[in-house]
Amino acid sequence: MQNDEIEIFAHWAPSDLQKSFDYYNGREEVLASYGFTSVVKSDTTWMQSNKVLVLTAYYKNEIIAGMKVHLTGTDPLPLVVSLKDKCDGLHSFLEKVGGNNYAEIGGVWNSKKFAGLSFPHILARYSLGLCKYLKLKTVFTFNASYTYKLSKNYGAVLLESLGNNGWFDYPTPKYKAAIWMFPNVQELMCIYKEDQIKIEELSINPSAIFVEEKELPNQMINYHATI
Repeated sequence: MQNDEIEIFAHWAPSDLQKSFDYYNGREEVLASYGFTSVVKSDTTWMQSNKVLVLTAYYKNEIIAGMKVHLTGTDPLPLVVSLKDKCDGLHSFLEKVGGNNYAEIGGVWNSKKFAGLSFPHILARYSLGLCKYLKLKTVFTFNASYTYKLSKNYGAVLLESLGNNGWFDYPTPKYKAAIWMFPNVQELMCIYKEDQIKIEELSINPSAIFVEEKELPNQMINYHATI
C-alpha cells in the first residue's frame, strides 16, 4: 500500500452526493456483515443537511472507511435519536453542556478488506482537526466498548452521569456503548504527543498531503477538504 496514495475527503453532505452515497453504501455493507442492519436504523435524510460533514477514505478509487460530523442544527444529533428510549432529556443535557457550539463525531466504519490498518483512528484525528478548524468547542461521541479508544486517546472524558456509569446497552443488550465528550477541541489533551501534533497540523491545513508516521508508517495520505 505504501507506494499508492490514499485519499481522504471531507465535504458537506449535499455538496457531493456521490461520496455521501459511497459512505452510506459502505457502512450498510459493513453493518450487514456483522448482522446489525435489523437493529441499527439507517436513513439518508442527513444527505440533505449542510450541518453534516462527511469523511470518506479511498484506496485506488475504492472506498475503505468513513465517518461523519453532525453539527448542531434543527435536527437532533444521531446519538439523541439512538438513545431516545434509553436516556430521557439527553437533548437538553447536551445543550446545557455544549451551549450553541457543539457537534457529534460518529458513524465510523471500516471495510473488512482493510481491517487492522487503523483507518478509524486516522479519520478520528482528521475529524477533530476539522472541528478545530471550524471553531467548534464541545464535541460528543457515542462509542462502542470496542471503539472507545477513538475518543479516549484524544482526550475525551466519559460522561459517567448518564446511563450506567456512562454506558448503555446498545444496539442490543449484548453490546455496550457510551457517550464521551471533548470539553474543548480547541485545547485537546491527547494521550500521545504525535496525535496532538497531527490534529494540530490538520486543523491548520485540512487540505494537504501528509506522510503517516504512526498507524501506517511512511504511507502518503492526501487530504481534501471542501468546507
